Amino acid sequence: MTSSWLPLHRARAGTRVRLFCFPFAGGGASVFRPWAGVLPEGMELAAVQPPGREERLTEAPFTSLPALLDEMDAALSPWLEDRPFAFFGHSLGALVAFEWTRRLRQRGGPAPLHLFVSGAPAPGLPRTGPLLHALPEPEFLQVVRQLGAGAFDGLPDAGLLEAWGPLLRADLQLAESAAPGPGEPVDVPLSAFGGLDDAAVSREELAAWRERTRGAFSQHMLPGGHLFIRAGYPAVIQVLWRKLRGAVPGL
Repeated sequence: MTSSWLPLHRARAGTRVRLFCFPFAGGGASVFRPWAGVLPEGMELAAVQPPGREERLTEAPFTSLPALLDEMDAALSPWLEDRPFAFFGHSLGALVAFEWTRRLRQRGGPAPLHLFVSGAPAPGLPRTGPLLHALPEPEFLQVVRQLGAGAFDGLPDAGLLEAWGPLLRADLQLAESAAPGPGEPVDVPLSAFGGLDDAAVSREELAAWRERTRGAFSQHMLPGGHLFIRAGYPAVIQVLWRKLRGAVPGL
């Protein structure tokens, strides 16, 4: 079984749990490529590739979260049936992972063993500042630089916007047009990760994820800015493994 939604997925003999990873705004599945080599035995990487990036560059990116969830649900639900699974999402990916978890539970479907969210404020918090996706180009570029858009470091400003700006704007529109309320909490354990030097997401905004689950909650602060997972993924994976091995026999 293959899918354009899972371009990096490789089945592993003896897999006990499948780890779905959702990228940040403007990012793609390749962000998680290094994870495959360091995941503990028994864990299998399933990095999700939404339209509009990398191998799916010619497809229009979604600007509506419900529309994205509809397509993702149809494409990926078969991958939830053959073994236990967990979700990890960074920034926009955290919102997507949370909302898909909630949708799965609302319809009585399988639930992830654990929901890992990273670099994202809890849904439903009051919005501060302007809508980023609607900023004019100079201000928009400044935001890109502040967030540490490492995928295009070294490109001149015009090249960065031309290559990456439209996708990032679409992803930000998707996030910023999501329902403003917190919605129903999920009933699975939830762990939140943050960067110690992240100027975009505060400790308090991360801590608010505690109210988005009826299950156990933990918060983990790691060195780095908003994209701390680029260099800090080994530490993230250690936490994932500790949380999951108690829930999966033989992991």
